[in-house]
Amino acid sequence: MRCLTLLMIVPAMAFAAAQPPPISPSEAKRKTFDIRAAQEAASIAATEWQASYNCVTCHTNGLFLVAGATSSVMEKPYQQTRAFATTYLDRYLKESRDTQGQHGAIEGIVATSAFLAIGEARGQGDVSPEAMSALRHALSLMSDQGHFASWLTCDWPPFEVDHHFGSSLLLVALGGTTEMFRKESVVVDGMTRLRTWLKNHPPINAHQAGMCLWADATGGIALTSAQRKEYITRYRTLQREDGGWSVFGIGEWARPDGTPQVDQSEAYATAFMVFVLRQAGVPSQDEVIQQGLAWLRANQRESGRWFNRSPHRDRRHFLSNAATNFSLLAFEVCEEETASDPFHKKGLESEQ
Repeated sequence: MRCLTLLMIVPAMAFAAAQPPPISPSEAKRKTFDIRAAQEAASIAATEWQASYNCVTCHTNGLFLVAGATSSVMEKPYQQTRAFATTYLDRYLKESRDTQGQHGAIEGIVATSAFLAIGEARGQGDVSPEAMSALRHALSLMSDQGHFASWLTCDWPPFEVDHHFGSSLLLVALGGTTEMFRKESVVVDGMTRLRTWLKNHPPINAHQAGMCLWADATGGIALTSAQRKEYITRYRTLQREDGGWSVFGIGEWARPDGTPQVDQSEAYATAFMVFVLRQAGVPSQDEVIQQGLAWLRANQRESGRWFNRSPHRDRRHFLSNAATNFSLLAFEVCEEETASDPFHKKGLESEQ
């Protein structure tokens, strides 16, 4: 059953000029959970990333295109990020610039196109001509088998560690487009190949399964009821006693230096699991969801972000930005905090 969340309009937030501290495991936890502080942290991280690095990355401004799309509070930084993403794509789609390192690489083009379209579909209920053009281009980069053969797989989980993420993410985006767009021959062919590739390469970990649940929710793929039940049961089993999930538990990724992943609940895994469980139709009042949200509330840092140790190496911990974006999405799809701290600039459909 679908329902409309409460429509509440608030002025866009004027974010403080003070810069947050560097991402660090030593940053203190907040005494009181504050969704506005999280919105500010995500907004600053996204706009600073594109100003500093001049690209779109999955963990920071890419996911912010999704997390910031439905919020009046984050309207201005979202529009800035959307404009930057469109300009970034134009460099390679219209201006035909050469790829330089990761700038213009296939994973950046495909992910940016997908995040742009997902955010627009969530925020305005439709996908712009610019995003549709980018999706067509992304499909043209796909192999005959239905994946992106040159997608960067350099042990940077969860986004650049396998070929599964790119294919499933693109299907999340394509599922949210209009029926007319999905009937275009190039889109029909592309979605068929993507679905075939995913069928031939079923999820080998909980993160891959979660991306399939998300794609199923938008209509990008069609899971069976047995598959959904299997994944949900698996996620319940993976939940830890404190209500969270661990990155190792959902991905079982090895660190290149041989050091073990942390054996504790972490923000990215917890927020991602809450979000995808809601995509699978688990009610927001279900104990597994409420325990996950409680963990997130208790582990927000002073800056407003959530910390997550890098599953690759102990250096910059950028997965913390992804954790913050998914935490915003988790609270939004659970319709939490909306009465006192509204997310929505329009009615948003969510699974109940």
